[in-house]
Amino acid sequence: MKKLLGLAMAVLLFASCSDDNNNEPAVDVSKLTSGKWFRSSTRYPDNGQMYLHDNLCPTSRDYVVFNTDGTITSVYYFEDCIFHSDNSGTYTLVGKRLTIGGSESLIITKLTSSTLVVSGYDMDGDGVSSNSIEFTYTR
Repeated sequence: MKKLLGLAMAVLLFASCSDDNNNEPAVDVSKLTSGKWFRSSTRYPDNGQMYLHDNLCPTSRDYVVFNTDGTITSVYYFEDCIFHSDNSGTYTLVGKRLTIGGSESLIITKLTSSTLVVSGYDMDGDGVSSNSIEFTYTR
């Protein structure tokens, strides 16, 4: 009986010390997965200035699609406007944290039916996200 009581106390103690990030409101997944997101701008931390995304092909725009099965597809076009790159992978979404490929973690700071803004990106490959980098996508 003492062991059972001790186990119950340990479970209660563990539950009371759980991470408070679970109170973060969840993102409406249907908005994320309902079509193509075209990259429109990037804000870098060096000066806080926003730079418009330069599509190299004048007739096709780069885009990303978050599929309902947890896969992601990124499509890029080069100057010749021929489809060159299809970087596919997986993503997970917990609260507002979007993890791509199991390692790249971004925070969704805005999601409407027409605008997606994410921040955080490991620019130098050191495993640490630079939270001040912001990518904006539109429909």
